[in-house]
Parts: sequence; C-alpha cells; structure tokens
Amino acid sequence: MGRTFLDDFDVGKKKRRKNREAVHIAEQSSQEDSQEDAEGYWNSDVEQQETVSQNDSLDMDESSSSADCLSQLGTKVRNASDKELQLVLAACIGRFSQKDLDRVLTTYDDPCFIRNVKSLWNCQKSSYSVHYFCNSCGKACMKEELCCGPVAKFVRVGLYVQLLELLEHHWNAILDLRKKLKKDEAKQHNLSSQFFCPLWQSEPEGTLFLSSVLSVDGVSISGNTRFEINTILEKKDLRKIWPVSLVLLDLPTADMQASTNVLLEGIVECTEILFHLPRMNELFKNCAPLSTFSFESAYQYILVGYSSKLTNNFCEIVTSRFLVHNSLRRELSRRMKATPSERLKSFACLTPGLQYTDIMMNSPISYLHADDMNPSIPSSSVFFSQLVLPIGILKSEYFDKETTDDMFFAELQGKLQCLRFIAAANIGKETKVIGEPIQAIEHPFSSLSSSVDLLTGNSHIHAAKLVEVLKSYGGIVCGKLSSDRVLLNASSICSVASYTHCEDGIIVMAIQGIPIHN
Repeated sequence: MGRTFLDDFDVGKKKRRKNREAVHIAEQSSQEDSQEDAEGYWNSDVEQQETVSQNDSLDMDESSSSADCLSQLGTKVRNASDKELQLVLAACIGRFSQKDLDRVLTTYDDPCFIRNVKSLWNCQKSSYSVHYFCNSCGKACMKEELCCGPVAKFVRVGLYVQLLELLEHHWNAILDLRKKLKKDEAKQHNLSSQFFCPLWQSEPEGTLFLSSVLSVDGVSISGNTRFEINTILEKKDLRKIWPVSLVLLDLPTADMQASTNVLLEGIVECTEILFHLPRMNELFKNCAPLSTFSFESAYQYILVGYSSKLTNNFCEIVTSRFLVHNSLRRELSRRMKATPSERLKSFACLTPGLQYTDIMMNSPISYLHADDMNPSIPSSSVFFSQLVLPIGILKSEYFDKETTDDMFFAELQGKLQCLRFIAAANIGKETKVIGEPIQAIEHPFSSLSSSVDLLTGNSHIHAAKLVEVLKSYGGIVCGKLSSDRVLLNASSICSVASYTHCEDGIIVMAIQGIPIHN
C-alpha cells in the first residue's frame, strides 16, 4: 500500500510510548531526519494509489496497537445484538456526550447489555496517535517545542483497517465495476478517465489496483475556537479543523460519494496548513479541480453537531465517534440485506442510508397527457411521477408543477445525454422512463463568451480556456427543451442534475462524478 499522509514524518525515527498511554507522542527527530521527512512528504501525490493482492501482503503503516483496537471494534460489532447496535448508532447520530449515554443506560436493567453498549461506545478511544509539526518548515516537533512557525497538532487514525472494512462491505460491487470497465461498459465512471485508466488496465491476474483522491480542507467548528486579538483589534482564529480524508474511486459512483464511505486519515488542528503549499503548487499548479463535493458533505457528516461541549480533546473524540459510527452503519446495513428483524426494519426506516435503495416508483399518475404518451408502452400501464434511484430522486411536473428535481443524465447509445423526467412505469421486468431530451443550442454560453471578449491579457486567456472546457465537458449542457419524448431504461440513468435559467435556455449540470469545485 502506498504511504499515507505524514507517514514520512516517522522515517528515521524510533517510536517510543510514554507510560503506555493511549495517546502517543512522537519523539523529537534530528534536524537532518526532519528535513528528510518533510522532503518525503513533498513527494507524496494527492492522487494516491493503493494495491491489494491475493498473494502479497499489504504494507500496514499503522501501529500494531491502533490496528488491534480497530480490529477489536469489528469483532465487537459483529458479535453485538441488533438492540445494542441500534442504541450506540442512535447515540452517534444524536452526538451524545458520555453523560448523555449514561443517562439513557439508567433505563436498562440488564447489566450485560449495559456493559456491551459501553464497550462499543468506548472502543475507539485509543485508536489514534498524536503528532506535532511546524507549520512553516514541516519539521516534526514535540508538543511544547518552539520552531520557526506555529506548531500544528495532527491526530492520526490511519486508513488500513478502514480500507479493509470498506473493501469487505463493497467487494462484489468493486469486482462488478471492474468487469464493466474491462468490457467498456462503464464509460461515465471516474476510472474511465485518461488519468486512472493505465493503472487498472495494468493489473496482473489476481491483483487489484485501487485508486483514491485525498482532500485536506479547513472547517471552522462552533465552540472549538480560540482567538488572538492583534494590534488592530481583529480576531484571528487559532484553532481550525482540517480533516484529512480520502474517497475510494473503485466503488460505484453512488457509493463512492456516500459520506459513510469516506476514509478519515486524521484531523489537523491549526489556523491554516501552509508548509506543503510551495511543493503542491509546483506539482499541480491550481489544485481546485482536484476537490470534490463529496468531501464537503463528509465534513458535515463527521463534524456537524459537535460544539462547545467537546472543547477538550475535540479531534480525538470526533475521530473516535466517526470510526464507531461508520462501522455500525456498515454492519446494520449488512444485516438489513440478510434477515432483518422487525425492530431493525423500524430503525432503518428512521435512519437514512441503512437500507440500500433500489429503483422504486412512487406517486401514481391518475392521467398522463397524450403528448407524454409513448406508443411502445401499453395503455394499461400504471405511471408514476416519482422515481427513487440509488443516486437520487427524480420528481416530475405530475408530482409538483414547480419541481426542480426532474433533470438527469443517461447513457444512450454510448453517449451521455441530458433529459427531463416525465414519468416511469414497469414494463415487463424492467423499469422504463419517459424523458424529454434537452437539445443543445447552437451557440452555448453566449453571454459568457461575450464577457470573455472584453477581457485582455492573461485574464482573456484563462477565461477563454474556461469557456472551451465548459463547451467540451459532457457533464454540463446549455440547451432548451426539445418537446420530443423518448423511452429508456431506468438503469441507464447515471446522474441526477441541477439547472439554472440563462438567456438562451437552461444550463444543466450533472451532480454525480463532476470534477468541479466552487
């Protein structure tokens, strides 16, 4: 497995544990070793590539104590009852404090149940290590050590066991996607891009090369900040949270962007992460296109709800809760696919994401207009105005006249096409969709192009390149309704879409899999 973020800070250092505490503090390195560590970090790519082989063991960078603790969690989760898992997951979702959980447990009489719940809740509290580094030069530091810049705190969890859990849970979907890629049947997936194709195409027999995208982004958390008043009486935030997370690209698009499948390497606590920027700018120039929307929702999923009541050891508590939360969700999701109890079914109805959403139709249409009919559909068919897909929900004008949830992209005859959702029906054993294609206009983005013509110098060059990319990118369409009707399989829909009105018509943008940020 490739090296993970800040692994190289440990190069040339001997690790020691102080008083066998759960939180480990790295030894102070020599200046020469620290320079080598920082230099090794410079050479780490944002696009990380991991290798999983049937014959070769993975290179596990995490400490044995951390891995053991994480594996213990998996064992405890598998052996726990539905009732125990439901209570702990409810506590995670509700952002319970330790006292909140203790209050709830006073309503239970079974001491074995109480003990198992507490064991699950507290399982991850020693699964991290804490490191400190200079935010100017990147040198590894001790906690109270002074350096040429402010010292940042990095609470590291490690990815190895998280990755194994994710692979175990989605193994069949990963293999199925790989088969489709090799048969050229998944052209719209991110792994079909020119950047990722060479990796999986070079896989030896019995080996799987995995790809991921790493993100480090800042989040301000209410109640977890301290301020410094400078000479002009301005507040400066000294404690901002920077989750270091990855998305595994080898999953189907809908699963890849789910917050529960984002891998958390750790959290950095500082004002800004600065020491890596010179090398990053040299390697990647503008890094904004490497960001994805799924990270933004994942940060909210991880952090929202934790506030001033967790000011002490905030990062450690959040990472622990995050790992327990994801592990419980995967286990309950697995049980929902097997033989779920009535209690678990009721719990899943109140907890989005536990139950896999297959293609479903809701809200029958009492009368379908003649203009929307298709001769291929039997007149006796029942039409629905709402289509529930694993990637989102489509609602037609029959459901709501003011709907904005009726645009989608589908793969038709090997090409990506944008359509408006009208109705869905079961025809035989397949779910069919009636859609209205969006017809591209002759001169798209005309107002933007006119504005570009007014610019000069480098501004004109960059803006002209932007317009060129917009016109060539298949995930954005500038067009108008065609008044035609087409019939397609619901399985061909690859993305729901959002749109906005413009002078010439509408601009529609795919939501799943787009490499655009801000």
